[in-house]
Amino acid sequence: MANSPKERKMNYLKIALILILFLIAFDLVAQCPMCKAAIESNMKDGGKAGQGINAGIMYLFLTPFALAATGIVVWKLFNRNFKPAEEEEMTHIEDRWSSSKTVS
Repeated sequence: MANSPKERKMNYLKIALILILFLIAFDLVAQCPMCKAAIESNMKDGGKAGQGINAGIMYLFLTPFALAATGIVVWKLFNRNFKPAEEEEMTHIEDRWSSSKTVS
């Protein structure tokens, strides 16, 4: 549950964004049958427009995944040796505590 007003506002913004994207998607679905019909009629008339369409579809399909994978790799490379300051401080405290126990 969202406790602060800032968290509630962020949740409302997320829901609004999802709804907007969902509503936009309805307009995009109508384009697929239109493209298919145009390509089929072009191929029947002897055109060559449909020969590269599968490569174009794969390109459009794989682009978001390639961008996401690149972002994940970059994030992992920059954060692989990252240790938060709190963990470093706790490590020092634990080292001091264990060394003081063994001395006594």
